[in-house]
Amino acid sequence: MRSAQTEKSQVVLLDWELPGLNGLELLSWLRSQQRDNTPVIFITSRNQEEDIVRALRRGADDYLVKPARRLELLARIEALVRRYRTRASTPQRFGEIIVDTALQQICLNGAAAELTNKEYLLACYLLENSGRLLSREELLESVWGHASGIQTRTIDTHISRLRKKLQLNRDHGWELVAIYQFGYRLDRLN
Repeated sequence: MRSAQTEKSQVVLLDWELPGLNGLELLSWLRSQQRDNTPVIFITSRNQEEDIVRALRRGADDYLVKPARRLELLARIEALVRRYRTRASTPQRFGEIIVDTALQQICLNGAAAELTNKEYLLACYLLENSGRLLSREELLESVWGHASGIQTRTIDTHISRLRKKLQLNRDHGWELVAIYQFGYRLDRLN
């Protein structure tokens, strides 16, 4: 749960039996609380049809009964990542903001926003993770690529520019909140 709040994964592999809660509860938390649509594969020893149906209805994308065969698991992971990338390549709408990953362009009210490459990447990451608290370290790693030499003020500067360029303010249905000594959270207000 901690890593889901701070990191973005391409695929999540879940077992039903986990310490403290079960995989179904974790999946529900990911889908509802975190609004995380990352593909999820259940890998578990539970082989009853009711369990499989419950997991799929709660948001799992695939289900394998242990012992999972290695090559089959890898093929299923590849297929999910491929499908997820295809979904992500179609333009996504966030209110008046449209993100077109194929063109690497963000439009606001039908007009292309003039963004630098880093501003574009940061905006995409914030929009994809709206509602999530994002640490400065996560933003540095995800947007700048594990750039330990970059000052955190760089993030603050880029955030300030995005607020203006994409109108991420209350008047336009957004709130980009700075969390003191931690990071940022982008919230959709309507």
